[in-house]
Amino acid sequence: MVAIQVRNVTKVFQAGRSEEVRALNGVSFDLADGQALALVGPSGSGKSTLLHLVAALETPSSGTVEVNGTDVGALKGKALSDYRRRLGFVFQRFNLIPTLNALDNVLAPVIPFRTTFDKQARGRELLAAVGLDARASTPPTRLSGGQQQRVAIARALINHPTLVLADEPTGALDSVTGAEVMELLGELRIALGMTLIVATHDYAIASRCDRIISLKDGVIVADDDLAPPADPMLTQARIGSLKGGD
Repeated sequence: MVAIQVRNVTKVFQAGRSEEVRALNGVSFDLADGQALALVGPSGSGKSTLLHLVAALETPSSGTVEVNGTDVGALKGKALSDYRRRLGFVFQRFNLIPTLNALDNVLAPVIPFRTTFDKQARGRELLAAVGLDARASTPPTRLSGGQQQRVAIARALINHPTLVLADEPTGALDSVTGAEVMELLGELRIALGMTLIVATHDYAIASRCDRIISLKDGVIVADDDLAPPADPMLTQARIGSLKGGD
């Protein structure tokens, strides 16, 4: 089943009064439900722009981005807010709130809203799944970079997303810690049946996905399927009841 359809997408940014920057130029691809896709390329290749279009943080200048049959570039108002809330987004710089502890950072996206699940229980299950159940009361300033990104991953999963987007999720980490974080994200993706798109310049990180699209100057220059990912290593105890509906 196709989860995402990108059709002939172009994105042009205005740079000054007369100059335009063409970040994407006629990009098209399909992404199957449950697949892990890496977008790779140097800075300025268009990978982050493409990720932002899927997240509906930007709209295409032309072309369409459909997620589960919905043209996300056409969403407005409440429909747009609801779509963004259903996504999981992992940032390079973690974007944790320093005055909140780890658990409250995980809960931050749902605190203002009514949910059909127990927020506290869900947050603690997610911290356990990323191996930080003992650090629930710890503020981000007392966590390592890898631990902060694990909190950020748990936060991204709080609303039971079926689609997770990660923009350079290991860019602020050393290579060993980055590999561990990417392995965890991949395990959670498989265990919970999510679709994952990762924007990265690091081919070692990209190789942990099962497909790589390479971008250069806003166009796709390669689209490679990799070997199927290994079975998830997370134990059922760590996954807990994360598969529960929302």
